[in-house]
Amino acid sequence: NPLSAATSLAVLKHIEEENWLGNVKKKSTFIQQEVDSWDLPVVKELKGIGFLLGFELDGDHLDVPEGQTPAGLVVNQLMQNGLLTVMAGTNIVRWLPALTANKEEVKEALAIMKDTLQTLSK
Repeated sequence: NPLSAATSLAVLKHIEEENWLGNVKKKSTFIQQEVDSWDLPVVKELKGIGFLLGFELDGDHLDVPEGQTPAGLVVNQLMQNGLLTVMAGTNIVRWLPALTANKEEVKEALAIMKDTLQTLSK
């Protein structure tokens, strides 16, 4: 379909011209450095590449109610605090920021994540 092909090429051109990939790399490095600076034993590791991120949790540092998982507890609380994430297993919270997220939006999301994890930690 020529229309679909033309649309796809226009989108790819825009992504390249706006340097989305370079911006994602810079922001993902910033995110990794920020999370590394947190003194939160509940975060075992930040996994992922680019904006496909997974916070691996140490459930021993959370007071998880019977029948819930560490990731489920955190995802529910993050949603109540205004940050949408998803579970990726029982101990990983997946966060997928928008490719267009600016640094202030990333900082705001990280602040919500850190505050939520501090609040839930034992």
